[in-house]
Amino acid sequence: MNSDTKWTLIGATLVVGVLVTLIVTMMFVGYTRIMPGYEGAKIALVGAGKGKIVPIAADNSGRIFYNKFKYRIVKNPTFVQEYAWTASSTEGSRTDESITFQSGDSLLFKANVGISLNMLSGKTGDIYEVYHKTITDMIDTNFRNTVRDAFNRAASKRTAEEIYGSGKTDFIREVEADVSAYWKDYFRINKIYLIGGLVPPKQIVKAIDNKIKAVQFAQQRRNEVAASKAEADKKIEEARGKAESAKLAADAVAYTTLKEARAEADAIRLINEQLARFVIGLGARVGD
Repeated sequence: MNSDTKWTLIGATLVVGVLVTLIVTMMFVGYTRIMPGYEGAKIALVGAGKGKIVPIAADNSGRIFYNKFKYRIVKNPTFVQEYAWTASSTEGSRTDESITFQSGDSLLFKANVGISLNMLSGKTGDIYEVYHKTITDMIDTNFRNTVRDAFNRAASKRTAEEIYGSGKTDFIREVEADVSAYWKDYFRINKIYLIGGLVPPKQIVKAIDNKIKAVQFAQQRRNEVAASKAEADKKIEEARGKAESAKLAADAVAYTTLKEARAEADAIRLINEQLARFVIGLGARVGD
């Protein structure tokens, strides 16, 4: 074997060795990145430590290399997450995910519900140990079930009118407090809210419509009564004015008549006095 052939064989062997090494590495070594705002955990899949969960310490670039036959990497966001369960096919899932619950008087409601939450720092491993899921996997199962149950517990203490009426704010607050207490070891529940309001049962809609009509009719009747009273008061005032005018006219006539009578009496008195003096004077002259 000449030297050229020998070096050719050595080169080919090295190339094959490198290729085999790369293939084996690609088969066994996994790679992922944990970006800012996320945290991860490494779960042992085989060996004596099977099921053991170890927090991941990524380098500054977030790069993680691991034996993918031995470990599984799970990642969760630590920043605020917003989710919605609605009947709309364009929001959340294509299926109807709205929350259905029953009031204390056995009437069914539906609600499009939103939730704002964020995972507590360092809880990725604990969550996976208990639920064997990431946050994304839990949203439409564990979280939705918890929220639905909280709605039903709070609704069972209230009538349909309380839920749909002035008590709606307290109702939602109780649901939020219930869900927050359930997930307090793993998540911070920032807010639970209604999207577009509650969808009441037909009986409630009809009752509300009837109540509105009754209120409107009562107001109409009050307006009519007020108008009638105003008209009656107007006529009373007119009659009072006429009566007072008549009284004033009568008083004026009476005063004038009295004044004329007094003047006539005074005139008669003066005539009588003059006549008396004339008679007395005449008698005196006759005596002389």
